Amino acid sequence: MSIITTMEFKDFITHNYTFADLVRDIANEEPFAFVRFGDGELSAMFSPEKKRNCDGHPYHPTLRTELMKAFRELQYRPKVRFGIQRLGWEMYREQINSHSIEDDFCNADLIHHASIKGRIKPMFDAIDDFGGDVVLVGPKYLDSPSLPFNVNHFIEIPEKNCWSKRKEITGKMINIASHGALFVLCASMMSNVLISDFFTGHFSMIDMGSVLDPYVGKHTRSYHKKLNIKK
Repeated sequence: MSIITTMEFKDFITHNYTFADLVRDIANEEPFAFVRFGDGELSAMFSPEKKRNCDGHPYHPTLRTELMKAFRELQYRPKVRFGIQRLGWEMYREQINSHSIEDDFCNADLIHHASIKGRIKPMFDAIDDFGGDVVLVGPKYLDSPSLPFNVNHFIEIPEKNCWSKRKEITGKMINIASHGALFVLCASMMSNVLISDFFTGHFSMIDMGSVLDPYVGKHTRSYHKKLNIKK
């Protein structure tokens, strides 16, 4: 039995990057990226027999290829905080190990955990106070007055199969990208590919997954209904 098979997740996570560090990165307004590889992304990469993720986004062959490329290349990028989700690691630890170049991963669920614990407001405040343009990329329902921070630009993606609109989405991002901007990505598995494509160290990019959904009244995960969200 290999060491990686018996290793605990806490021992695998060698980069002690915390939620407080993420908030500090946003507040400092120095370009950085936070990427999250969870069970959806890793299933797309390592389980070709699976067809789609829990939100109904298909595992398109080109998505698989681009996620594999992003997984490799983002490990080399400076200023990238590389998150691996516990569930995804438990499902694919051997494959992750065989494709890992750097030994510097953090917990991909640090934002979700802050939300569950009712401690997410400092991040929302840091985004609200951000000096540059804030660009939100996500499904239409996130373009809501209930969103817990202000945005300067909203780029809509399809709720299902957003990968099919990758070209249009990237075109809109190119048109509004500016030095010092902050991209908040709620674009399913495509988020990490967008970060791989766009992150050059001139602006910040955060893969926020589904964490914003319950704050606009959309419960897409089982834990969302349990959150004590103060209006």
